[in-house]
Amino acid sequence: MDNKTARQDLETVIRVEDLALGSMRKLRAIQDWLRAQAAGAQQAPDQTPAARWRESGEPDPHEGKYEGERASLCKGDMTDDELANEVYLDPNIGNLTAAKERIRWLSRKLESHHTDLLKIHRVTSGIAHVEPVTEDDHLTVKRVKEMAQMINWMSDQQTFQDRVAPWLLECFGEMIAGDREERNHRFLEEALELVQACECTAEEAHKLVDYVFGRPVGEKSQEVGGVHVTLAALCLSQDIDGQAAAEAELSRITQPEMVERIREKQKRKPSMSPLPGVYPDREELPSPTSDN
Repeated sequence: MDNKTARQDLETVIRVEDLALGSMRKLRAIQDWLRAQAAGAQQAPDQTPAARWRESGEPDPHEGKYEGERASLCKGDMTDDELANEVYLDPNIGNLTAAKERIRWLSRKLESHHTDLLKIHRVTSGIAHVEPVTEDDHLTVKRVKEMAQMINWMSDQQTFQDRVAPWLLECFGEMIAGDREERNHRFLEEALELVQACECTAEEAHKLVDYVFGRPVGEKSQEVGGVHVTLAALCLSQDIDGQAAAEAELSRITQPEMVERIREKQKRKPSMSPLPGVYPDREELPSPTSDN
């Protein structure tokens, strides 16, 4: 993402107020980009400053001459690249003057951009009050506050299920993410791993499989509700904060290195089998029915 894209996306989302999941991801991407840009806007101590008068806290010696639009400059009808080529091919006094003005103008624009990013960083970092100086400052602060408010509002509206969706698509792609048979198998695997960790035996699990599959098929929405309720009850009995555990797991599996490991595991999944793949760097325990 670059500066132009971020600002265009921000304008679009604020104007249209599209509260779909895609816009939520777009807003968060904008916020992350702005914060990264603002963090990088702090000048390194050993870096040559753009203007020594600014570093010394002195007024602009040109008194706002270079704060207008590009078109107001000498040869202002030329783009920056066109002017650079013109000076290279013909370094006469007119072209050199135009280049001098363009450099000074670009320097001030760059500094203005850094200042905006620092203000954005202050707002998105939770600082409630920013002192706008110019009319442009008022507009920047107003828009960023709108963005921050929208992000906070949309975060409140977004469910945990909504937040799992981007990870699911990133790891597996649309086809596998939507494969109902695969989702059945992976949910059953995790449920069995949980009860195994809570000291349920394989014999007990097999008895329950026979019991459940000997009864009429239930209604999906009701059974989902039952899963949520009984999972909460299990967490209570085990002194586990279920919501905190879910948040911690989502944070863990969305790390780039973990996403890559999950993809590698998926590649090793046995064909036409409900069994999962294996992590390439993890030694699997022998099967209870094996001879080992």
